Amino acid sequence: MRVSYPPLSPEGQMQGAPEGAWNNADVRGAIYAMHGRVCAYCQRLASDARGDVEHFRPKSVYPWLMYDFENYLLGCRVCNSSRKSKLFPLAPRARKLRFDPRMVDDRRYLRRALAREKRLLLDPVEDPVDGWVDVDFDHPLCLIKPTTLALQSREGRRRVQETIQFFGLNTVPELVEDRVVHVNAVLDLLEAWRDGEVGRVTEIRAQANRYQPHGWAVRRVLAALAPNLELPSAAEDLEWFVEQLLHRLDQADAVLAQDDLPRRDRRMVEQRKEEVRWTLAVLWKEPPGVPPAMLTAWLARRGRDDEIAAFRDRL
Repeated sequence: MRVSYPPLSPEGQMQGAPEGAWNNADVRGAIYAMHGRVCAYCQRLASDARGDVEHFRPKSVYPWLMYDFENYLLGCRVCNSSRKSKLFPLAPRARKLRFDPRMVDDRRYLRRALAREKRLLLDPVEDPVDGWVDVDFDHPLCLIKPTTLALQSREGRRRVQETIQFFGLNTVPELVEDRVVHVNAVLDLLEAWRDGEVGRVTEIRAQANRYQPHGWAVRRVLAALAPNLELPSAAEDLEWFVEQLLHRLDQADAVLAQDDLPRRDRRMVEQRKEEVRWTLAVLWKEPPGVPPAMLTAWLARRGRDDEIAAFRDRL
């Protein structure tokens, strides 16, 4: 998905750009479809469960990427506003990528140009995060650290270490506390499971869902301590997420059914509902790891297939 570019000046500046268009419901819906409603950097539940649409390369520094969907991530307020803002660190003596008109119409040229820029931050979409980043669950702070694989790569080691320091992943109290709570919760569940409480396995696997806050960290813990425990499949992860989204729609409908709902609140709920519809539409059009027919069945089971199809057909 790519948002259309407004006209560009020869220097790559936007002319008559619709400021804030990245907050539109279709854009937010597509971002939620990528990685749920968790911060792409710290893995916390995004602020107010909606989060900020974060420009990986800041729009003030890379204006030609302001409306490029591939430059968007979901961030929490701490990571996006307090820590990152207009900053985008590069390696010493590296040059910031300059605009070239070919970047607008030639995606391959743009990708090659971006890949050559010596950035220091991990890109949660482009970089092998699962192979480079680990969590030390034995440490009281459940520290984030580079994996052995990352340490063997100059690029991996540098990006992981810079990202940890840049976002304060091991120092900002609220980021650390949230991770510790989730990791300790799954450690307690694992202990109960080993003590014979076999029913705990369902709770453990639910915590490992890719769309759950800190689901990545939970998976790292399970890979180390319970390698024989079967992790949720892509289909199970997705079905859980779709059910959560459908529940959000049900809640929104219940709120909108109130006769005395203030107009401002009604508009807000309708906007939230539209975001969820777009999320489901994107997932239905390109479901990760499962056939579209599976999404069709899940939506039809809840009587939402025709409703979501109207959005899917606009993609």
